[in-house]
Parts: sequence; structure tokens; C-alpha cells
Amino acid sequence: MMLKRRILIVLVCNLGFIFLVQLFNHAMTGTSLVLFPYGILVVFAAMNLRFSQGLLIAIITGLWMEGSYPSPFGWFLFLMVLIFALASRLRLRLHRENRAHSLFLGLGLNTFIYLLCCLVLGQWLVTSPLYWLRVAVDLLYSSLVIVFISTWFLEFQVSLLHLVGINIYQEEIDT
Repeated sequence: MMLKRRILIVLVCNLGFIFLVQLFNHAMTGTSLVLFPYGILVVFAAMNLRFSQGLLIAIITGLWMEGSYPSPFGWFLFLMVLIFALASRLRLRLHRENRAHSLFLGLGLNTFIYLLCCLVLGQWLVTSPLYWLRVAVDLLYSSLVIVFISTWFLEFQVSLLHLVGINIYQEEIDT
């Protein structure tokens, strides 16, 4: 029962975060800035949960993102599973209690998937220098938002798990 609660809490936090980012992007359409802070969605699952639990969360999160972005079928599912696999391999070298490690992991994963999305989904614009200026501005904007939000988002998930009686830091993770 605790496993179901753990997965459900992290999944609801991820889906709520996606919803809030989409609302914010809709409100900011007049400025033509795009917020893309989705690299931190898999950080908590990769650093604190078992591989099978985190993979399930990454799959459902990727499928949720599929429905809201105009992309080829399975693109965000592939990206979420890919960055989850990368992050779960890096958790052996990082301390899960240290939020700076989680922050830098989230920034790195976000940069990776954003540039991959820009290269694959914007193939016909790759030769334009103005396209890369826009990519740089959106990436800087998203990175600043990740710096300000990531600690709050990760601690919010930990506090929700504490509310249901799960102390994530006293448990051992299977690698």
C-alpha cells in the first residue's frame, strides 16, 4: 500500500507541475517566451525511488506530456524514459539528500532534452541564427525558473510523503 501511495504522490506532483507550466505558458503567449522546465520531473523519482517505480512515473509523465504538445507520437515518452535512465545511472554518484546535486542534475537534464527537442522538432529552422537566439533565450529563461523552483518542488514532494508517513531519507534504495 505504501508503494502505491509513493507512486501516486510523485505522479500527482508531476502532473500538477505540467499543468501549471502549461497555464503559465498560455498566460505568457504575448511575450513569446516558452517555459520548458521539464528536466526536474524525473529527478525526484530517479534519486529517491526504485528503478521500476521511477520508470512507471516517467512513462506516465511522458504520456501526459504527449497529449498537450504537438510532437510525433511517443516523442516525450521516449525523452522522459531516456532522461530517467540517465538520471538513475547518475544517482550512484550523487547524494540524494543534497539539493544542489538534484538542482544541477535537473538543469543538465533539462538542457539536454530541450536541445534535443529543438534539433529534432525544429529541423527546418536549424540553419537560422535567429532560431538559435530564441532557443538560447528560452533555455536561459527555463534554467532560471528551474533554479528558483526546483528546491521548492522537490521538498514539496518530500513533505507530502512525510504527511502519509513515508520517510524517504531513512530507506535504502535498490540500485
